[in-house]
Amino acid sequence: MKRILMGTVALLALGTAPALAQQPLKIGFISTFSGPVAAIGNDMRNSFELGLDHLGRKLGGRPVEVIYEDDQLKPEIGVQKTQKLIESDKVDFVVGYIWSNVLLASLKPLIDSKTFTIVTNAGASQLAGELCSPYVFSTSWNN
Repeated sequence: MKRILMGTVALLALGTAPALAQQPLKIGFISTFSGPVAAIGNDMRNSFELGLDHLGRKLGGRPVEVIYEDDQLKPEIGVQKTQKLIESDKVDFVVGYIWSNVLLASLKPLIDSKTFTIVTNAGASQLAGELCSPYVFSTSWNN
């Protein structure tokens, strides 16, 4: 009986693996795409798109869907856009953030929701101290 149960579980797992592999990986990308510093955010977006194109727009065998949000260099907008990506869009992870003030305002919803985040440019030193989180990875220097 135990073998039959284990065999059934294994078959069910194998049967659902292709369906899971085809679900798109949803990435939320937050940056500044408007205003006087938009060039930095647009360069980041273009670089990200170039990388995805190079990888056939797949990561780990899954198609990628990117949802871009403009923080307008305003912390309050950054928080709203972060919450939208987490709660409404249900992204798998978030990348971006150029400015430390926008990132710091957006950290609480990211950490509370345990959303894995890759910070590309904002170098808030608090990430290496009191706001350190296993869900936030920074590729930037500290400022």
